[in-house]
Amino acid sequence: MVTPRLVPQRIPISGWRSLLLHRRSYSMGTMAQPDLFSYTSGRYIYNEDARLRERYVEFDPGALLREVEKHIGLGHGRASRITKLAEGDYNRVFQVTMDDGFDWTQILRDC
Repeated sequence: MVTPRLVPQRIPISGWRSLLLHRRSYSMGTMAQPDLFSYTSGRYIYNEDARLRERYVEFDPGALLREVEKHIGLGHGRASRITKLAEGDYNRVFQVTMDDGFDWTQILRDC
């Protein structure tokens, strides 16, 4: 299991449109969804099973949410939803939504 490390990141405004195309959202009760851990943005022509296994990284979504809550404080309530906004070959961009609707965007690199 990989423990998420929070590093505040800014995403250029021009990149938001592409980030919002492929959103998968999970509430706190359905966090064990494999789409959070798997590469789901494309297909591979050669050795697809091997390439997908290379990019499958299981991490603790609860730890990510706890770190976000700790980083921004509980002024926005608890984290209620995690959404995978986008992904590259070895990184993922998640949006964490708090109880009051506040959204935090987090990039997990070197997944």
